[in-house]
Amino acid sequence: MINEYYHKSLDLLKRWWNRNRQFLGEEAERRTVYTYKDRDIDKLHERVLNEASPCFVLSTGRAGTALLTKILSYHRGVSVEHNPIPELTFHSGYAYKHWKDKDVVCRAMIDAARYEYVRNAFIRNEIFVETNPRITFFAHQLASLFPKAKFIHLIRHPADFIASGIARNWYNEGRIRDEGKIKAEKRTEWEKWSQADKIAWLWQETNAFIEEFKEQCGRDRIHTVRAEDFFKDANVSREISMFIGLEPLPDKALEKLISKRVNVQHGKDKVELASETLQSMPLMQKYYSS
Repeated sequence: MINEYYHKSLDLLKRWWNRNRQFLGEEAERRTVYTYKDRDIDKLHERVLNEASPCFVLSTGRAGTALLTKILSYHRGVSVEHNPIPELTFHSGYAYKHWKDKDVVCRAMIDAARYEYVRNAFIRNEIFVETNPRITFFAHQLASLFPKAKFIHLIRHPADFIASGIARNWYNEGRIRDEGKIKAEKRTEWEKWSQADKIAWLWQETNAFIEEFKEQCGRDRIHTVRAEDFFKDANVSREISMFIGLEPLPDKALEKLISKRVNVQHGKDKVELASETLQSMPLMQKYYSS
Protein backbone atom coordinates (compact mmCIF):
# COMPACT_ATOMS: atom_id res chain seq x y z
CA MET A 1 0.00 0.00 0.00
CA ILE A 2 2.83 2.41 0.91
CA ASN A 3 4.58 1.57 -2.34
CA GLU A 4 1.38 2.33 -4.28
CA TYR A 5 0.99 5.73 -2.59
CA TYR A 6 4.65 6.49 -3.29
CA HIS A 7 4.23 5.85 -7.01
CA LYS A 8 1.03 7.90 -7.13
CA SER A 9 2.70 10.83 -5.35
CA LEU A 10 5.71 10.64 -7.63
CA ASP A 11 3.48 10.54 -10.69
CA LEU A 12 1.55 13.59 -9.43
CA LEU A 13 4.79 15.51 -8.87
CA LYS A 14 6.02 14.67 -12.36
CA ARG A 15 2.76 15.78 -13.92
CA TRP A 16 2.83 19.05 -11.92
CA TRP A 17 6.36 19.78 -13.12
CA ASN A 18 5.53 18.91 -16.74
CA ARG A 19 2.44 21.10 -16.65
CA ASN A 20 4.49 24.09 -15.46
CA ARG A 21 7.13 23.52 -18.11
CA GLN A 22 4.39 23.04 -20.72
CA PHE A 23 2.74 26.31 -19.69
CA LEU A 24 5.90 28.34 -20.40
CA GLY A 25 6.28 26.72 -23.80
CA GLU A 26 2.64 27.29 -24.66
CA GLU A 27 2.92 30.98 -23.83
CA ALA A 28 5.66 31.41 -26.43
CA GLU A 29 3.70 29.40 -28.98
CA ARG A 30 0.53 31.39 -28.29
CA ARG A 31 2.29 34.65 -29.13
CA THR A 32 3.36 33.20 -32.49
CA VAL A 33 -0.20 32.21 -33.33
CA TYR A 34 -1.88 35.41 -32.15
CA THR A 35 0.46 37.63 -34.18
CA TYR A 36 -0.20 35.65 -37.37
CA LYS A 37 -1.67 37.67 -40.24
CA ASP A 38 -3.17 36.58 -43.55
CA ARG A 39 -5.08 38.74 -46.03
CA ASP A 40 -7.26 35.72 -46.81
CA ILE A 41 -7.82 34.86 -43.16
CA ASP A 42 -11.34 33.61 -43.93
CA LYS A 43 -9.79 30.89 -46.10
CA LEU A 44 -7.38 29.72 -43.40
CA HIS A 45 -9.70 26.91 -42.25
CA GLU A 46 -9.85 25.51 -45.77
CA ARG A 47 -6.09 25.81 -46.19
CA VAL A 48 -5.38 24.01 -42.93
CA LEU A 49 -7.73 21.14 -43.78
CA ASN A 50 -6.24 20.69 -47.25
CA GLU A 51 -2.56 21.38 -46.59
CA ALA A 52 -1.80 20.30 -43.01
CA SER A 53 -0.44 16.80 -42.44
CA PRO A 54 -1.30 15.93 -38.82
CA CYS A 55 -0.77 12.45 -37.42
CA PHE A 56 -3.26 10.65 -35.19
CA VAL A 57 -2.38 7.61 -33.09
CA LEU A 58 -5.13 4.97 -33.05
CA SER A 59 -5.14 2.53 -30.16
CA THR A 60 -7.05 0.92 -27.32
CA GLY A 61 -5.15 3.04 -24.82
CA ARG A 62 -2.66 1.59 -22.31
CA ALA A 63 -0.48 0.79 -25.32
CA GLY A 64 2.56 3.03 -24.96
CA THR A 65 0.96 6.32 -26.00
CA ALA A 66 2.45 8.18 -23.02
CA LEU A 67 5.97 7.02 -23.92
CA LEU A 68 5.42 7.92 -27.56
CA THR A 69 4.24 11.37 -26.48
CA LYS A 70 7.37 11.84 -24.40
CA ILE A 71 9.69 10.80 -27.21
CA LEU A 72 7.96 12.97 -29.81
CA SER A 73 8.05 15.99 -27.49
CA TYR A 74 11.85 15.98 -27.81
CA HIS A 75 11.66 16.39 -31.59
CA ARG A 76 11.80 19.71 -33.38
CA GLY A 77 8.95 20.71 -35.63
CA VAL A 78 6.22 18.80 -33.84
CA SER A 79 3.33 19.69 -31.54
CA VAL A 80 2.22 16.58 -29.67
CA GLU A 81 -0.83 16.22 -27.42
CA HIS A 82 -1.69 13.26 -25.20
CA ASN A 83 -4.58 14.79 -23.24
CA PRO A 84 -6.00 17.61 -25.36
CA ILE A 85 -9.14 19.44 -24.29
CA PRO A 86 -11.77 18.27 -24.95
CA GLU A 87 -10.57 14.71 -24.44
CA LEU A 88 -13.79 13.37 -26.00
CA THR A 89 -14.38 10.79 -23.27
CA PHE A 90 -18.12 10.52 -23.89
CA HIS A 91 -18.09 11.48 -27.56
CA SER A 92 -15.59 8.80 -28.53
CA GLY A 93 -18.29 6.27 -27.66
CA TYR A 94 -20.80 8.31 -29.65
CA ALA A 95 -18.50 8.20 -32.68
CA TYR A 96 -18.12 4.41 -32.35
CA LYS A 97 -21.90 4.00 -32.49
CA HIS A 98 -22.67 6.62 -35.15
CA TRP A 99 -19.63 7.06 -37.42
CA LYS A 100 -21.67 5.67 -40.32
CA ASP A 101 -25.23 6.94 -39.84
CA LYS A 102 -24.23 10.36 -38.44
CA ASP A 103 -21.03 11.00 -40.34
CA VAL A 104 -21.79 14.70 -40.81
CA VAL A 105 -22.36 15.17 -37.08
CA CYS A 106 -19.17 13.31 -36.14
CA ARG A 107 -17.21 15.23 -38.75
CA ALA A 108 -18.41 18.59 -37.42
CA MET A 109 -17.74 17.44 -33.88
CA ILE A 110 -14.10 16.50 -34.49
CA ASP A 111 -13.50 19.53 -36.71
CA ALA A 112 -14.63 21.83 -33.89
CA ALA A 113 -12.64 19.90 -31.28
CA ARG A 114 -9.32 19.65 -33.13
CA TYR A 115 -9.12 22.28 -35.87
CA GLU A 116 -7.43 24.90 -33.70
CA TYR A 117 -4.78 22.42 -32.53
CA VAL A 118 -3.92 21.56 -36.12
CA ARG A 119 -4.20 25.20 -37.20
CA ASN A 120 -1.82 26.47 -34.51
CA ALA A 121 0.78 23.85 -35.42
CA PHE A 122 0.32 24.71 -39.10
CA ILE A 123 0.98 28.40 -38.41
CA ARG A 124 4.16 27.47 -36.52
CA ASN A 125 5.28 25.17 -39.37
CA GLU A 126 4.94 22.16 -37.08
CA ILE A 127 3.26 18.79 -37.43
CA PHE A 128 0.40 18.18 -35.02
CA VAL A 129 0.39 14.70 -33.47
CA GLU A 130 -2.32 13.39 -31.15
CA THR A 131 -1.73 10.24 -29.09
CA ASN A 132 -5.05 10.38 -27.21
CA PRO A 133 -6.75 6.96 -27.71
CA ARG A 134 -10.21 8.57 -27.66
CA ILE A 135 -9.51 9.94 -31.12
CA THR A 136 -9.63 6.40 -32.51
CA PHE A 137 -13.33 6.19 -33.31
CA PHE A 138 -13.15 9.49 -35.19
CA ALA A 139 -10.58 8.04 -37.61
CA HIS A 140 -12.89 8.03 -40.64
CA GLN A 141 -13.84 11.68 -40.15
CA LEU A 142 -10.24 12.73 -39.54
CA ALA A 143 -9.08 11.02 -42.73
CA SER A 144 -11.82 12.83 -44.65
CA LEU A 145 -11.23 16.23 -43.05
CA PHE A 146 -7.45 16.12 -43.47
CA PRO A 147 -6.55 14.42 -46.79
CA LYS A 148 -2.85 14.56 -45.91
CA ALA A 149 -3.27 13.17 -42.39
CA LYS A 150 -1.33 10.09 -41.35
CA PHE A 151 -2.21 7.48 -38.76
CA ILE A 152 -0.27 5.18 -36.44
CA HIS A 153 -1.91 1.99 -35.23
CA LEU A 154 -0.37 1.14 -31.86
CA ILE A 155 -1.11 -2.39 -30.62
CA ARG A 156 -0.43 -3.94 -27.23
CA HIS A 157 -0.63 -7.63 -26.35
CA PRO A 158 -4.14 -8.32 -24.99
CA ALA A 159 -2.90 -10.09 -21.86
CA ASP A 160 -1.01 -6.96 -20.79
CA PHE A 161 -3.87 -4.71 -21.85
CA ILE A 162 -6.42 -6.72 -19.88
CA ALA A 163 -4.20 -6.77 -16.80
CA SER A 164 -3.84 -3.01 -17.00
CA GLY A 165 -7.60 -2.57 -17.42
CA ILE A 166 -8.32 -4.78 -14.42
CA ALA A 167 -5.79 -2.87 -12.32
CA ARG A 168 -7.68 0.31 -13.23
CA ASN A 169 -11.00 -1.42 -12.52
CA TRP A 170 -12.54 -0.74 -15.91
CA TYR A 171 -16.20 -1.69 -16.35
CA ASN A 172 -16.54 -2.36 -12.63
CA GLU A 173 -17.27 0.79 -10.65
CA GLY A 174 -18.87 3.29 -13.01
CA ARG A 175 -16.07 5.82 -12.57
CA ILE A 176 -15.58 8.80 -14.87
CA ARG A 177 -12.91 6.93 -16.82
CA ASP A 178 -15.63 4.51 -17.98
CA GLU A 179 -17.75 7.30 -19.50
CA GLY A 180 -18.07 6.62 -23.20
CA LYS A 181 -16.20 3.32 -22.99
CA ILE A 182 -17.82 1.11 -25.61
CA LYS A 183 -19.93 -1.92 -24.71
CA ALA A 184 -21.37 -4.87 -26.62
CA GLU A 185 -24.88 -4.29 -27.97
CA LYS A 186 -26.42 -7.37 -26.32
CA ARG A 187 -26.53 -5.92 -22.80
CA THR A 188 -28.14 -8.98 -21.19
CA GLU A 189 -25.13 -11.06 -22.21
CA TRP A 190 -22.72 -8.22 -21.46
CA GLU A 191 -23.75 -8.05 -17.81
CA LYS A 192 -22.96 -11.75 -17.41
CA TRP A 193 -19.42 -11.41 -18.71
CA SER A 194 -16.45 -11.24 -16.36
CA GLN A 195 -14.42 -8.06 -16.14
CA ALA A 196 -11.59 -9.73 -18.07
CA ASP A 197 -13.98 -10.79 -20.85
CA LYS A 198 -15.33 -7.24 -21.17
CA ILE A 199 -11.84 -5.79 -21.48
CA ALA A 200 -10.89 -8.53 -23.95
CA TRP A 201 -13.92 -7.57 -26.05
CA LEU A 202 -12.83 -3.92 -25.89
CA TRP A 203 -9.39 -4.86 -27.22
CA GLN A 204 -10.79 -6.96 -30.07
CA GLU A 205 -13.54 -4.52 -31.05
CA THR A 206 -11.28 -1.45 -31.04
CA ASN A 207 -8.59 -3.10 -33.13
CA ALA A 208 -11.22 -4.54 -35.49
CA PHE A 209 -12.55 -0.99 -35.98
CA ILE A 210 -9.03 0.18 -36.83
CA GLU A 211 -8.50 -2.70 -39.25
CA GLU A 212 -11.72 -1.82 -41.07
CA PHE A 213 -10.56 1.79 -41.21
CA LYS A 214 -7.25 0.69 -42.75
CA GLU A 215 -9.06 -1.05 -45.60
CA GLN A 216 -11.10 2.05 -46.39
CA CYS A 217 -8.43 4.66 -45.78
CA GLY A 218 -5.53 3.06 -47.60
CA ARG A 219 -2.67 1.37 -45.83
CA ASP A 220 -0.07 3.78 -47.21
CA ARG A 221 -1.40 6.40 -44.79
CA ILE A 222 -1.08 4.10 -41.77
CA HIS A 223 1.93 2.75 -39.90
CA THR A 224 1.31 -0.24 -37.62
CA VAL A 225 3.45 -0.78 -34.51
CA ARG A 226 3.38 -3.38 -31.74
CA ALA A 227 3.96 -1.77 -28.36
CA GLU A 228 6.31 -4.57 -27.30
CA ASP A 229 8.62 -3.78 -30.23
CA PHE A 230 8.38 -0.06 -29.56
CA PHE A 231 9.33 -0.53 -25.89
CA LYS A 232 12.56 -2.39 -26.62
CA ASP A 233 13.77 -1.42 -30.10
CA ALA A 234 14.95 2.11 -30.84
CA ASN A 235 14.69 1.42 -34.57
CA VAL A 236 10.90 1.21 -34.21
CA SER A 237 10.85 4.73 -32.77
CA ARG A 238 13.04 5.95 -35.64
CA GLU A 239 10.63 4.45 -38.14
CA ILE A 240 7.74 6.23 -36.42
CA SER A 241 9.56 9.57 -36.59
CA MET A 242 10.35 9.18 -40.27
CA PHE A 243 6.79 8.10 -41.06
CA ILE A 244 5.45 11.27 -39.41
CA GLY A 245 8.02 13.35 -41.29
CA LEU A 246 10.42 14.12 -38.44
CA GLU A 247 14.17 13.79 -38.15
CA PRO A 248 14.89 10.89 -35.72
CA LEU A 249 16.54 11.71 -32.41
CA PRO A 250 20.22 10.88 -31.86
CA ASP A 251 20.76 7.23 -30.93
CA LYS A 252 21.91 7.80 -27.34
CA ALA A 253 19.11 10.23 -26.52
CA LEU A 254 16.51 7.92 -28.01
CA GLU A 255 17.75 4.82 -26.21
CA LYS A 256 17.80 6.72 -22.91
CA LEU A 257 14.18 7.82 -23.37
CA ILE A 258 13.02 4.31 -24.25
CA SER A 259 14.76 2.83 -21.21
CA LYS A 260 12.62 4.97 -18.86
CA ARG A 261 9.03 3.79 -19.11
CA VAL A 262 6.27 6.27 -18.29
CA ASN A 263 2.70 5.89 -17.03
CA VAL A 264 3.43 2.35 -15.85
CA GLN A 265 0.52 0.62 -14.12
CA HIS A 266 1.90 -0.65 -10.79
CA GLY A 267 0.40 -3.55 -8.90
CA LYS A 268 -0.90 -5.52 -11.91
CA ASP A 269 -0.27 -9.17 -12.62
CA LYS A 270 0.00 -11.03 -15.88
CA VAL A 271 -3.38 -12.37 -16.97
CA GLU A 272 -3.81 -15.94 -18.17
CA LEU A 273 -6.44 -15.81 -20.90
CA ALA A 274 -9.00 -18.61 -21.05
CA SER A 275 -9.34 -20.50 -24.34
CA GLU A 276 -12.86 -19.08 -24.83
CA THR A 277 -11.49 -15.57 -24.48
CA LEU A 278 -8.68 -16.27 -26.94
CA GLN A 279 -11.17 -17.58 -29.49
CA SER A 280 -13.13 -14.33 -29.22
CA MET A 281 -9.95 -12.39 -30.13
CA PRO A 282 -8.95 -13.49 -33.66
CA LEU A 283 -6.81 -10.39 -34.07
CA MET A 284 -4.51 -11.65 -31.33
CA GLN A 285 -3.52 -14.50 -33.65
CA LYS A 286 -2.98 -12.03 -36.50
CA TYR A 287 -0.78 -9.69 -34.48
CA TYR A 288 1.06 -12.22 -32.29
CA SER A 289 1.17 -15.49 -34.24
CA SER A 290 4.96 -15.31 -34.47
